[in-house]
Amino acid sequence: MVALLIALALAPAQDPVQDAYRQQRDRKLQSPFLKKASWLTDYDKALEESRASGRLIFVYFTMSYGACPPCSELEAGVLSDEAFPKFAKDHVLLCHVTSMVQTDKHQDLLEKKGGDGFPHLVFLDSDGMLLARHGGARTVEGFTRTAELARRHRELRVKAAAGDKPSRAERVCLLLEMGMIGSGEAEAMIREAEPLAAPMRERYSALKVTAEVREIAESIEDDASDAAASRKFYEMRKAGRPEPLGAAEFSFYWRGALDHAEKVKDVAMLEEGLKIVRARMGGEESARDFLKSKEAALRKLKESP
Repeated sequence: MVALLIALALAPAQDPVQDAYRQQRDRKLQSPFLKKASWLTDYDKALEESRASGRLIFVYFTMSYGACPPCSELEAGVLSDEAFPKFAKDHVLLCHVTSMVQTDKHQDLLEKKGGDGFPHLVFLDSDGMLLARHGGARTVEGFTRTAELARRHRELRVKAAAGDKPSRAERVCLLLEMGMIGSGEAEAMIREAEPLAAPMRERYSALKVTAEVREIAESIEDDASDAAASRKFYEMRKAGRPEPLGAAEFSFYWRGALDHAEKVKDVAMLEEGLKIVRARMGGEESARDFLKSKEAALRKLKESP
């Protein structure tokens, strides 16, 4: 009796919230899609399997403590597609469930790998290093394209670590292209790859501008910061820097630059910018009103004494 009382006293108190989280996690781990391919649900085991096989780890971050309609759509869609097992055989599959269960391991893994929402898809190497985030189409073809970038990143990382400067430069460009580093980090990393060959310098410069435009756009909070961003884009163009590469960045850059050109009555910039934007976006409905507005502004400036 005494032993029983001691055991009861030492036993952890039941926590109904944690009990509910555990039940939700267990239901998640019985999801049908997990039975349609060789999924692991333990991060440490995934690392071991990757080391043993040399395959990259494809990680699907999901949650069990609440509803996640995009996760359900992904699981019922591409992760249950008959074409998915062919992709799966070349990778170690890890389904990581953020459960809110206090005793579950690696509950901070999503944050460590740069995620802030669900679903989140990444490729890791056998050391757990982030090689690529999947931000494209959630299809087998899309996953395959990102996997190719991840393999290229792994290859470049090894060569760069061995001191190969061209590989260091190409890795910086690849990281910028995938949106995995910002312009400041890229500038620090590229110094270790100097001097750059002319084609690499040109590619790096365009990718860095793309990152800068994205960062400036993300910093806009009000009319004042919007105007400041437009001025920066205008100044970048006047300084002879390349245009950003991404479609969204290109649009944001030229809209801002031409807004400021109109403000400072720079006819030459308006003419140049309108020609460039028409060539690339003239057929897009989203650009129609903007182009008409700037064309009207240009006519007005030309008619002014």
